[in-house]
Amino acid sequence: MKEFKIGDFIRLKNNSLYQINRVSGGEINIFEISNISSNHIEIQDCDKRIPYSEIEAIPINGIDDLKIYYDPIIATSSFGDGEPKPIRKVDKSYYLETFQNHIYQNKNLKELVKEQNLKYVHDVQNFLRNKFQKNELRIDVI
Repeated sequence: MKEFKIGDFIRLKNNSLYQINRVSGGEINIFEISNISSNHIEIQDCDKRIPYSEIEAIPINGIDDLKIYYDPIIATSSFGDGEPKPIRKVDKSYYLETFQNHIYQNKNLKELVKEQNLKYVHDVQNFLRNKFQKNELRIDVI
């Protein structure tokens, strides 16, 4: 069994067994772990505890992870009293495509991830946490 942490993305082996509380129902089989116990996990958008045997890692393949996007918080210029706040547009493009536009020490994030030879999405999340102290991957559930 892979080591998962709270906040990691997983998928269910059989999501039809669970009531998914999303607009899309269980159509998108990507979930964020919200709690971990010795025998079960809990995921966002589902009220039922799920045994470890019912979850699996999401491979990085452009198919199973297609509904994951990168949403970094980027500092903007300051604005004065009475000035409208800038509108923040979220780019929900596939995260690995978006990684090409984010440079860190003369390499884009996609290159950095490739160098790490990561196979699963939760490994990318842990890499981001370790490198930048935050994970800014999100699930496009709609």
